[in-house]
Order: sequence, then structure tokens, then C-alpha cells
Amino acid sequence: MDNAISIEKGKNALEAVKQTADVKTKTYIGMGSLITAINGLQPDTEHYWALYVDGKYADKSIDAYIIDKDTSIEIKLEKIDFSKMG
Repeated sequence: MDNAISIEKGKNALEAVKQTADVKTKTYIGMGSLITAINGLQPDTEHYWALYVDGKYADKSIDAYIIDKDTSIEIKLEKIDFSKMG
């Protein structure tokens, strides 16, 4: 799905995603915001919303990515795989 949007430089990726969908998050101290639901869809206990930025698995929370250039943000419902998580 290609939902290209324009967002002011300096905003974070969560703010960008919220322009295209109803996004619910939970903020964890020391980690940042993690997506818990998109448009009312919540993952079961074996899945989560995986974040990819410019085609790579995210290494920080969605609100920690500051948009300062053209950026591709993908959010995919994936099975929990602890080997991907740092």
C-alpha cells in the first residue's frame, strides 16, 4: 500500500503515520512509543506491529525517528521473533 504524505521536516514518524490511520500507542520509559493498534486492529499475543524505516527493521521506537528527508515507513503485522529484537 502506497500512502505517500507530506509532513513538515522535524516531525517524528509517529506523527506522520497518524495522518493516514487511527494509531494507538503505549509509551514505555526508556523505550519510547510502540504501536498497539491501527484502525482498531490489535495483534494477538503472538504478533506485533513491526516497524520498518527505509526498508530496514527499526532499531528504535517510531516516535524516535525524526523526518528530515524523504523516508519510507512501513508497519507490518508480524509474528513475534525475539531474534529480530535488540
